[in-house]
Amino acid sequence: MRVGRDALGGQGNTERRESRHGVKHQFAALSQRFRDALGAAFDYHHRQVRKGSHVPYVSHLLAVGGLVLENGGDEDVAVAALLHDAAEDQGGEDTLEAIRVRFGERVAGLVRACSDCLQSPKPPWRERKEAYLARLETAPADAVLITLADKVHNARTIVADLEREGASVWTRFRGGKSGTLWYYKSLVHCFRRRGRFAPLVRELTWLVHRLQQLGARVTVLGVPFDAHSSHRRGPALAPGRIREALHSGSMNLTAESGLDLRTCDGWADAGDLSFSRTDSMVEKVQEAVAAIVKRGGSVLALGGDHSITVPVVRAVAAHHGPLNILHLDAHPDLYPALDGNPMSHGSPFARILEEGLAQRLVQVGIRTMNAEQKRVAERYGVEVLPSDRWRGPQPMAFEGPVYLSLDVDCLDPAYAPGVSHHEPGGLSPRDVMDLIAGIRGRLVGADLVEINPERDPLGITAAVGAKLLKEILARMLTQAEGS
Repeated sequence: MRVGRDALGGQGNTERRESRHGVKHQFAALSQRFRDALGAAFDYHHRQVRKGSHVPYVSHLLAVGGLVLENGGDEDVAVAALLHDAAEDQGGEDTLEAIRVRFGERVAGLVRACSDCLQSPKPPWRERKEAYLARLETAPADAVLITLADKVHNARTIVADLEREGASVWTRFRGGKSGTLWYYKSLVHCFRRRGRFAPLVRELTWLVHRLQQLGARVTVLGVPFDAHSSHRRGPALAPGRIREALHSGSMNLTAESGLDLRTCDGWADAGDLSFSRTDSMVEKVQEAVAAIVKRGGSVLALGGDHSITVPVVRAVAAHHGPLNILHLDAHPDLYPALDGNPMSHGSPFARILEEGLAQRLVQVGIRTMNAEQKRVAERYGVEVLPSDRWRGPQPMAFEGPVYLSLDVDCLDPAYAPGVSHHEPGGLSPRDVMDLIAGIRGRLVGADLVEINPERDPLGITAAVGAKLLKEILARMLTQAEGS
């Protein structure tokens, strides 16, 4: 709503209006009381700035007041929105009494209902927040509107700061990352139970989901790309099929370690990247992964064909330095170029080695290596453990950051028929899970690639992929919790 000189004039005509959010409410021209509240908000808060910035705190109060007016609040509610932090931040009960005298009982009552705590010294942070959540369950609807507007604007700001500055933003909050996420998720549950102000609740729900993504220690990122496949297309369909299997009724989300991914807030699924004909897959993937590692997270990429590994490793290595790479595959993928394509899914590790992104490359499960790829392996000192020398999984120790690249055709096709290239004589799912559990080193990234749903009509390979995804996630999360 645009507020001009006439709207700030005296109390006059009222009419029924519908806000841009579809909220029908009685509109009344704002009076001198609103102008006075703007001045009072300035007087109380003009020396304050937003956490971690030089933005005047008054900007937040203006935003909250605007959201209240847009969502059906009358002038008293908007005045209380402008003053909702005044008593808590500037004088407690004395300030609240001054607000009562100047703006009336209703405004003062709303400010009290929206205040976290007016006593000094304040109780511990978690205790205060639990008490505040309990009060919200029975707070007046107008107080719920102000609080909801307040939290929406706060969450917008936190999301923007995290996207711009990274994980250091969490240090601004007394609850830290885990406490802040707990508090905002609890607020969403409370507001949903109240059943009012649906547009704001929907926005807060989305913002909290985004906060969880930005705060995740591990982010699952779908990369549905198979344009560099040499034999047949289809792996671009895999991220969706793996998720379907993971969340199906026939599978639960508890890993073999006992970690329940349903209740663990250390991971998030960022969904799939999308690619148009003019997009560069490499640039788009590298940018997305770089944003994840910048904010202190790790990525688990779901392909797609094996060409996606190059941009993922580039972004991870740019942050962590040259990586120890454990590569599970039937093929070494060391062609300088396959069919004239240097970005082929048969060439990712040639690119990675050329660019100095790997301090060590260990390949397990290899059972087809020609002379051309063997020369590349020897030139770069690749450690190859072929299937014909496989004697079962052993713990593998690495010095420095570790990256896991898992091509599902490392498995024998009896276990995973849904791949583009069948190569019998491979590993079992148990072999692979034991290898993952036996990694000695910090796992900073991973990819799971080359499932082809078009060759998996019964969903067997998608189910195996979901199981491997679950175990890789658990491995990464367990180490993150202990670091």
